[in-house]
Amino acid sequence: MNKRILFTIIYFIIINSCYNDKYVDWQDVILTDIGTFKVPKEWIVTNSDDMIYITDKPIEEENYKIYLVGVPTSTRSKKIKEYDIFKDVEFIDFASHGVVYSNGGRYWVEKLSINGVIQEKYVIIIGGRYSEEGIYNDINLFSWDDLIDKETIIKITNSFTRVFPKPPKI
Repeated sequence: MNKRILFTIIYFIIINSCYNDKYVDWQDVILTDIGTFKVPKEWIVTNSDDMIYITDKPIEEENYKIYLVGVPTSTRSKKIKEYDIFKDVEFIDFASHGVVYSNGGRYWVEKLSINGVIQEKYVIIIGGRYSEEGIYNDINLFSWDDLIDKETIIKITNSFTRVFPKPPKI
């Protein structure tokens, strides 16, 4: 009987370790009122001016490369051109299809004109719920310096965990 219990415990430990290896050496990025997602530990995450930069080194240093740059959806539709990084960007075409996951994460490829050059960029959207103030909380993460492959985009999108609002007091 003890061998059976020991075998069962070892079995569950092995199975559990196999499923949790997907995000080893990844860090959590916490977005208030939206949720969390994961990126590789060596990536630098910086919040600045209602934006999020995910880079290879701090944005205070010169010649940093941008993996992802994120803006809230509400900002994107209203005043995105006010941010220096989007000053010379024209949004040409939204993808006619994308991938949507049950966790609320989704991604697609979008055509942009950046400094007159047409480029395709991955866009990850995570979040998607209304706050108590009636503001739609989600964020658009644009792949920027073409440093991320599709598999990494999928992995980041799948790592999203949504924050649910607190239930009302009764």
